[in-house]
Amino acid sequence: MMECIKLRGLPFEANALAIVEFLEHTVEEENIHFVADRPGGNKPHSGECYIDCPKGIKQAERCIQFHKRNIANRYIEVMHSSVEEKMKFRNRLISAHGGPGMHDDYEGRAILLNIGLEVSAETIIKIRGVPFECQPDDVSNKFQKYDVDPTRVFIERHFHGPRRGQGTGSCFIVMDSVERKNDLLDECKHLKIMIGHRYLELFDGTEQDLGILARIDEEQAANPIRMDDEGVVKLRGLPWRATKVDIIEFFEPNFQIEAIDINICKNHEGKASGDALVRLGNMDAANQAVNELHKKHIDDRYVEVTLATNQDKVRSHHPERERPQRFGGKGDFGGGKFGGGKGTMGGGKNPAARDVYQSNGGTQRMGNNFGGGNNNNFGGGNNNRGGVYSWLKLRGLPFSAQEADIVEFFNFQYGIQEKDVIIENQLGRATGNAYVKIANCENVSDVASKYHKSNMGSRYVEVFESSPDEVQKVMRSR
Repeated sequence: MMECIKLRGLPFEANALAIVEFLEHTVEEENIHFVADRPGGNKPHSGECYIDCPKGIKQAERCIQFHKRNIANRYIEVMHSSVEEKMKFRNRLISAHGGPGMHDDYEGRAILLNIGLEVSAETIIKIRGVPFECQPDDVSNKFQKYDVDPTRVFIERHFHGPRRGQGTGSCFIVMDSVERKNDLLDECKHLKIMIGHRYLELFDGTEQDLGILARIDEEQAANPIRMDDEGVVKLRGLPWRATKVDIIEFFEPNFQIEAIDINICKNHEGKASGDALVRLGNMDAANQAVNELHKKHIDDRYVEVTLATNQDKVRSHHPERERPQRFGGKGDFGGGKFGGGKGTMGGGKNPAARDVYQSNGGTQRMGNNFGGGNNNNFGGGNNNRGGVYSWLKLRGLPFSAQEADIVEFFNFQYGIQEKDVIIENQLGRATGNAYVKIANCENVSDVASKYHKSNMGSRYVEVFESSPDEVQKVMRSR
């Protein structure tokens, strides 16, 4: 697979030649793809670009050496990326020579959608101003005269970022002929059509709209679970890197399922949430799966298997924005014996945190968990887990950051796992701080220096050495 890098923080006046010179001719202009400004914006690009590295990892590594060097008065972030990440923006990519990077594929031709419709730009109507919560039925009902079926209405939603899954305020109608489309547009030109309290604006479709429509169709096809499907079970607690192959093997040998029957759920940032829905076809099979597979393991994690509700199906299509509470109610330390929620420790989603607090008849027993003796779990001597543990403190994290994001922040190095991460919260809200346990690291200060002020999303994160005493103090203050 081709290597790919990403540049972020580019001046808006930067062009392909400026990037080639910035990277000292390590790359070619033809391999540079700018991300266009958001719809309605007036900038030449978004300040980001992706660069293909056909010569492989060595070419990419040479480019990474220019990380945080300047173009004009701006420092540029240069980081590893992937073709998969680049393709998430394929409808906004612009080639180095100024033309559309991906839209040319649709110019003058039709595409076949997964539902069997053949669509060209000439048969598309774009509607702007629809309510964010609008559904296809709401749109089709407004155009009953033209027999617009709900299956021909495609609601545009954000494909990535914190608003992933939410409506953009636009949608598309696929008409069965150019004539019918023109009739509808002509008749509605001077009418004030409303859904709820919002006026609708109707436009001719373009090749760019066709590209967006193809992406919407692709997103819908990626989630095969429908509201009327029977025999759907929900898996909860999957390893965040679990694939459909892992889930198929989880169900074998008693249940034969295919990849098309699986939807690995995403959170509002487009990352795996640890949940999945699996369609078994009938309720008997679903009940059997719950009885036989509940709490069966994938790797070192047990997976909960329950019958999926309609709400589960809805959420699988439209991820919620709220992040779970960690220290209040049903959070890691807010429930059960420590305060009013469910479970011994409020759900116990953070094994590293559970190592800090241990239940002892409703009290908190810290003991030598952080000390330096022969039985410390977090200290710096001989311990019952083997090896020496050090702690890092991260400050300035995005409030939506999860344990998996922090593991990825360290490039999956130093043996860091999700269970080694403690995200600090106050009253159920993230503070932007976290603590990370590192085993068998000879010089933790080098690790802190290496990642200090590296970026997570759009924020740089400060990384400092910490200590068991500091972590203990933080946990006691909860």
